[in-house]
Amino acid sequence: MNTENTPNANLTFTAAKSIYQANPDAQATDVTDHLNAKLGQLSAMLHLIFGEGLGRFNNMSDTIRDNYLWSCAMIADECKELAERL
Repeated sequence: MNTENTPNANLTFTAAKSIYQANPDAQATDVTDHLNAKLGQLSAMLHLIFGEGLGRFNNMSDTIRDNYLWSCAMIADECKELAERL
């Protein structure tokens, strides 16, 4: 099957482009479901680090804070890529 013109054919994600790709046969509802799940995860992660959670976040090591924010950015990038496919 030629997938070059399939919207999901080139859908790869931030960290593991060579191993993590969307199925080219994925339907728009599949992409929407995955996008909604990722947005829910990102929202939960961000809710943990504002308000009273910011103090706890600031008390974490630099490495943990960097990795946490990096994971938030990766999810945001994935959401952008998924939204572009809809």
